[in-house]
Amino acid sequence: MRLSNVTIVALLTASSAMADGFSVRDMGEISNRDDCMRRAEFALNAHTKINGGRVDVSDWVVYGWDVGPGRNDISFMCPWVNGDIINAFVVIHGDGDGSANDDVNTDNREAIGDALDALFN
Repeated sequence: MRLSNVTIVALLTASSAMADGFSVRDMGEISNRDDCMRRAEFALNAHTKINGGRVDVSDWVVYGWDVGPGRNDISFMCPWVNGDIINAFVVIHGDGDGSANDDVNTDNREAIGDALDALFN
């Protein structure tokens, strides 16, 4: 399954964006999907081994459920963005309830993104 050009532009422009409980991170171009998926699965498995959560793998997305710190869901995507080019993206969704805890939740998502970036790259 390939993403539409509009979706790809939206993802590419959100290299490290946050809104309403979501953080999006551009992990860069990868030479092939198998390598991207292998690295994404390794990064999520290593992170969840220490911080809790579970990992599921599909054809081009590695999912993380209830990933710590906090309780976050993660989609680590490896879509084709231009011909044979794969670009890895991570979407992290955690609590974004408008409460005083939002700063903590944002910090948790940023910490997860930083950890996954270090493990993936």
